[in-house]
Amino acid sequence: MRGPETVRMTVAYHGAGFSGFANNPGVRTVQQELEGALEKILRIRVELTAAGRTDRGVHAQGQVVSWRSTSDRLDVTRLAQSLNQLLAPEIAVSDVEVVDDDFDARFSAVGRTYHYRVLNRLVHDPLLEGMVWHVREPLDIDAMNVAARHLVGTHNFTSLCRRPKSNPDAILVRRVASAQWVQERPGLLRFEVSGKSFCHQQVRAMVGLLVSIGQRRRPPDAVVEVLAARDRRSSPSTAPARGLTLIEVSYSS
Repeated sequence: MRGPETVRMTVAYHGAGFSGFANNPGVRTVQQELEGALEKILRIRVELTAAGRTDRGVHAQGQVVSWRSTSDRLDVTRLAQSLNQLLAPEIAVSDVEVVDDDFDARFSAVGRTYHYRVLNRLVHDPLLEGMVWHVREPLDIDAMNVAARHLVGTHNFTSLCRRPKSNPDAILVRRVASAQWVQERPGLLRFEVSGKSFCHQQVRAMVGLLVSIGQRRRPPDAVVEVLAARDRRSSPSTAPARGLTLIEVSYSS
């Protein structure tokens, strides 16, 4: 008879129908659906830890969660199949594995990658509804990439973060490992950004600032001034949640 085990799962979800990932009384969340499905299958109460607490409307391709199982001889393959039967079509579990007991989906992570997609053309695309930010005005992707380079490195991101109400004195210094715009296809732009961690709404605020630069409302070096201000009012534009996807969470081997 084996003792409790730590289980790691990789999860994807379409965030449009959820009020974010984390449990929140009175609203539907991804965590609520996952924990409810696990309890139904395993007949035990499960409390998940997630690599990222995505906001309402934000999607995930590679969210990672962990939890402690008290079940003996957990069949991870069968568990994944059962979860997908219960959670389809909005949530999918692509991987379930038993890992070392010291693994924690949030605190063991060494990197996170997000993508933000902007549909940049005059007419919207119904097939991308809920997955992109539709910006009709032409964007200068070269200027946006010049500006994005100013975000790479370790900076105080107070101007681009929503300060947590529970900790108004939180230090909002973060290190951005990479940040760039690519053209996924004509009229569809993708912002790719990676770092160990991001503060609340940081990626969406970065996108909002960079899009304003792409619209030539600000010069590319405005990013330097915004960061130096350390004041959220210096860059009030925040991109909508619907264009953001948590792509991958990385861990040391």
